[in-house]
Amino acid sequence: MKSLFIDTSTKTLTIAILENNKLLSNKTSETTNEHSKYALDLLKKAFDETLIKPNEIEKIFVINGPGSFTGVRIGVTIAKTYAWALEKKLVPISSLFAHALSYDGYDYYVSLLDARRGFVYAAIYDREYNFILKEQYISIVELNGAIEKLNGSIIIIGDISINYSESSPLVLDVPKIITHCKDYKTVPAHSLKPNYLKRVEAEEKLMAENK
Repeated sequence: MKSLFIDTSTKTLTIAILENNKLLSNKTSETTNEHSKYALDLLKKAFDETLIKPNEIEKIFVINGPGSFTGVRIGVTIAKTYAWALEKKLVPISSLFAHALSYDGYDYYVSLLDARRGFVYAAIYDREYNFILKEQYISIVELNGAIEKLNGSIIIIGDISINYSESSPLVLDVPKIITHCKDYKTVPAHSLKPNYLKRVEAEEKLMAENK
């Protein structure tokens, strides 16, 4: 199976192409807040490098959040456009889950992303990557409380350090992610939506003003 992987949810833009779970091209770029300028160029370079044509891709795996609101939208839009134009299958994947999957050897995986103002997007998984704490927008104080209840080896993965421990860096083991998610339910292009976990601040402000 030839597959395309897209992640624009964090400061690192990642585009990868795989065949039978072998990584043929893995393009990354640190383009914080500028993913829209570089994503399509990186995508073209990946296809050029592998000599695979876009219509040969069978499945498109895309990180649909949470993360940067703008970044998530970019990745989702690119994935939807390709899937719709080429009639390909789409598999949405959580950024928190993808980062947890990229590590192994622990009893618990705490995956988090900075949501500012003392809050994070976070989830906790067990050694089999099942939910202990479902994905949510949560205060760092509450998250630390949840972590303190865990008994076993723990890794904190994220782009921000919390009181409990220093965080391990965000990495993506794309072949492992694809292997784990290859049989996930696909969604049609028109149904793919960003998973923000939290309303955009502008929406929150508007709702508050209209109360």
